Amino acid sequence: MSLLKPSTSILFHQSVHVRAIQSRIGDIRKEIREEMKRPAPDFLRLSQLKRQKLHLKDKVCRLTNAQMARPRAPMRLGPRIQRNGLQK
Repeated sequence: MSLLKPSTSILFHQSVHVRAIQSRIGDIRKEIREEMKRPAPDFLRLSQLKRQKLHLKDKVCRLTNAQMARPRAPMRLGPRIQRNGLQK
């Protein structure tokens, strides 16, 4: 049995997924740099790599926005205290 709440577990897995995608974006950036260093770069390959990178960046943006927009339970701050120090 998991000790994490379901929503916490989902957020954790999404953040792991986002980090994996960001890692892949870094790999694609490296491939683009390597291709550009070649004496005769393959512009079709560069175009494909750039499209992949853009697609992944959009995916990261969607996932992170979904995490922020996810409704959360209100924080419980404890009993309210009136200005004169008495509890309400």
